[in-house]
Parts: sequence; structure tokens; C-alpha cells
Amino acid sequence: MLIRALPIIAFFWAHIVIFHTLPGILVTGVSGNLHALPVLGVAVVCVAVPHIFGAWGIIPLTITNFAYLVLRGSVSNHILTELCLCAAVAASAFAAFTGGAKEGTERRMQNTLGECFRKQLAALYLISALHKMNTGFFEIRTSCSSQIIAITTLQLLPEWIAKPILTSSPLLQTAPAGGLFLEILMGLGLLSGSPSVRRGTIVVAQLFHIVLALPLPPSSFYPFSAICSFAFIPLHPEACSNVFHRSKKGLLLAFLLVLWPLLTYRCYGQREKEYPPYSQYPAGVAWIMCLAFINVAAATIYPSNGDMRAGKTPQVQYEKEREEATKREEIHQSSSSSSKDGKSHKTGRQNISKEHLGSSSTPPPPRGRILSAPNVMFALVFMIGLTPYAGMRTYPAFAMFSNLQTEDRCCRRNTK
Repeated sequence: MLIRALPIIAFFWAHIVIFHTLPGILVTGVSGNLHALPVLGVAVVCVAVPHIFGAWGIIPLTITNFAYLVLRGSVSNHILTELCLCAAVAASAFAAFTGGAKEGTERRMQNTLGECFRKQLAALYLISALHKMNTGFFEIRTSCSSQIIAITTLQLLPEWIAKPILTSSPLLQTAPAGGLFLEILMGLGLLSGSPSVRRGTIVVAQLFHIVLALPLPPSSFYPFSAICSFAFIPLHPEACSNVFHRSKKGLLLAFLLVLWPLLTYRCYGQREKEYPPYSQYPAGVAWIMCLAFINVAAATIYPSNGDMRAGKTPQVQYEKEREEATKREEIHQSSSSSSKDGKSHKTGRQNISKEHLGSSSTPPPPRGRILSAPNVMFALVFMIGLTPYAGMRTYPAFAMFSNLQTEDRCCRRNTK
């Protein structure tokens, strides 16, 4: 049976929560990490039995995760990103439960959550592109973009292939401009109203975050790639559930095949240099690879039963829902066969159809309101990104990989 939309979101988010909490417990023991037990317990349940909380398992996961991150989370951009995602869940739940009729609450929350995550990702890419518009980022020797490309090429390719590529090709020279253009492209693509453009953006973004995750620690940004790759799931959760349902064994095999060669990174003595010290680089990168496959397959292969219009995700016919609909239809036909009122019969069918469709027949959230939950979440991320320019915040502020200096509570556009 396919996992429903909201539980599949909680299922994948719970993996990230386990990455946060489990390493500390394994290293220092349970007694020193009692604060992590509530969120870890909820995360394990969401992974092991995603149906146990029904459609609302994402709410206790978000509450416990938010409390843990605020109290014990590291000072880093991926933690700040995850806190913004927690805010999006809270805003979506509030919008869903205060949206009028109770019927269709689950679908309203799913649609609103997908819109919130989509706009938060768009704001994240656009504000990151704004930060990169400084002279230091376009200096080939110091540019974060050029360094990531150089490190990844040297680590993944044989030396006799990597060196000619880096010395004779324009790869390093074009990396800064290419990185800036790519982030602007992804931000605008996510804001686009075209389903095809959004699907293409999802594919490009997965490749982008794989490149960020692949370099060995301390040059790897796999925690940030993990949270961003997950954040695409709510854009098409039912299609992702369909991919996961059809490819469980293949995903497990792929995870193990990717994990095995990455375990050799321990020979480089890089584990202690990770920040935060998750020490989960092999498992983290392997998980990101599998998540990228799910997102790409959901965007390109399985969205045939729905669309990606604003506020609406691809819809998959769940087996349980189909069976329940058939039973209800049979009961209705038998009860209404003796009725002589054709209008009453028609109304009865409409009521049963509405009961079955429930949330799926609910229209998408209003898009014209300025203070709608998705627009507020877009503004939240963008305003946090602008705080260095106002002297209000130095780090984290979504200025990763940008060469932007924010020392002494002021923003410098140049680097040495």
C-alpha cells in the first residue's frame, strides 16, 4: 500500500532527524543526550511505521524537532533552513485547520505545505545568488564555486584526467558565473507557473546538491544538501510515494552500493573535521543519492495522474481509498434503488463522492492573498538572508558558498 502524502513527508524528514540525534547518543551515551530522546523516538516511529500517526505524524515530529534544534542545534545554515521548514509546517497546519469546513483539511495542509516549501526553496536560492554578487566570489583562486569544482574533480577522477581538465579547460574560470546563473535559474524556476519548468528545476537542483555533497569532509556540505533535497518532497509527495513504493528494493541496493566506496573516506582521517561532527558522510551522501533519484523519478516518470499547478500536487489513486470508494458506492446504490426521487439520488451520489474525495476535492489554497502562508514563508527566508546588510546578523544568514564577509556585524562585498 502506498504511503499517504503527509506521512511520506514525515518519513523522509525523520531520517534527517535521526542523523541529527543518533551520533551523539552513540558517542556519549543516552545519559548525556536525554534531550534528544523525544524527537528520536518520534522519528524512529515515523520511519518504522509511517501510518501509525495517520496523516498528522508530521506535527509531533515538527514540534519535537523544532524544540531540539532551538535548544541543541548547531550554528549552521542547514539548521537555520530546517527551522524555517518547521515554521512552514506550523503555518500550513494553522492555515489548514482555520480554512473553514473541516472536510479536506489533510489536502489543504498538503497543498499549503508544498507551496510553502516551494517558495522557501526559491527564496533560499535567490538570496544565495544575491550574496554571491561580490568581487571575491568571481576571483578564481578564492571563489567557493571554483574550489568546490576543483576539489570534487580531484577527488573523484584519476589524477591524469583531473589535472588536464582543471588546467586547460575553462571549467574553473566559468564556475563562478555558472554557479550564480544556476541559483538564479533554480529560484525563478521554482516560482514559475509552468509544471514542466518546475519539474526541470527539480532535476537540476538534485544534481546541484549532489555536487555539493560529494567532496570529502571538511569540504562536503552534505548536511545542507540533505535538508534541501528533502525539501523538494512536499512539492510532489504522492508521486514520491509512488516511486518509493515501486523501487524499495532498488533504492536499498543503490544505497548500499553508494555507501560502500564512500566508507573509504575514513582512511583520510577527515571524520573529526566535520562540522557539525555528525560523522555520517558515507550514509549521508548515499541517502542524498537515493533521495535525488526519488525526486527525479517523481518529476519525470510518475506525475502522469496529476499535475504541478500552484497549490496542487500529482495525485495517486491509493488502493485503500479505491476499495473504500467501491464499498460506499455499492451501499449507496442499494440504499437508493428504492428511492423515487431522482434529484435525491443525484445528491446522494454527490455527497458520497465528496466524502470519498475528501481532501483531494478541496481547491488549492488562495494564491492572491499577500499574507498567505506561502508568501509569508518566502518573506521569512528572504528577510533572514538580508540581515547581514542591515548589520543585524552575521551567521548563519544563507550566505553559504558566497565569499561574502560578514565580520564585525557588517557586510563586506569584497574579499582579500
